[in-house]
Amino acid sequence: MKKMIILSAVFIVMMAAAVVGYQVLSSDYNMEAIEHKGETTDEKETETDDRDTDDQNTDDQDTEKDEPEESINVPVVGTVLAADFTVEDWESVQVNLSDYYGKPVIVNFWATWCGPCKLELPAFDNAYAAYQDEITFLMVNMTDGYSETVDGTKQFIEENGYSFPVYFDTSYEAYQAYGVTAIPMTLFIDADGNLINYELGAMSESTLIGYLQEYYGVE
Repeated sequence: MKKMIILSAVFIVMMAAAVVGYQVLSSDYNMEAIEHKGETTDEKETETDDRDTDDQNTDDQDTEKDEPEESINVPVVGTVLAADFTVEDWESVQVNLSDYYGKPVIVNFWATWCGPCKLELPAFDNAYAAYQDEITFLMVNMTDGYSETVDGTKQFIEENGYSFPVYFDTSYEAYQAYGVTAIPMTLFIDADGNLINYELGAMSESTLIGYLQEYYGVE
């Protein structure tokens, strides 16, 4: 009987120890799980921060891409020296804009395929006939060698009986000097080579003469 009692007591002690051991192990496991969860959360937060930073960088890059590239400015008017350029005259001789300083200069950018350009050419021809002694007229043709050629332009001028002098911008130097992206475009330059003003689009004869009177004092 005693032996059975002793065995029962031992069994009870062993069971109690097992229960305590299980609780300790469970507690350790839970602590490790909590610590691991905390580390995982920190890692996720770090990854989220990194993604936020990457998104911010992407937004910055997109903003930079959205910013327009610097374009060529239209001429600055006033007492600023006009940008010089080289073109070819009717005889294929190279001339510079600055060669004509000493009296006022009008530069008109045009082409035979440009409808608005052709509309204002008679006004320029009449103004040239009336003021050629007081003002130099440079009718600068956009001569690309394909849609606009020297021979084709000369034929156009002769067929229409225009008397104003035509210059050929075969290298596009004149057009690039003023960032010309639309024609017709007219520059008004004083006798000292300063750019007074410019006009975009076709002008009527009365408008052109009005500018000549305002800028150069012609009658």
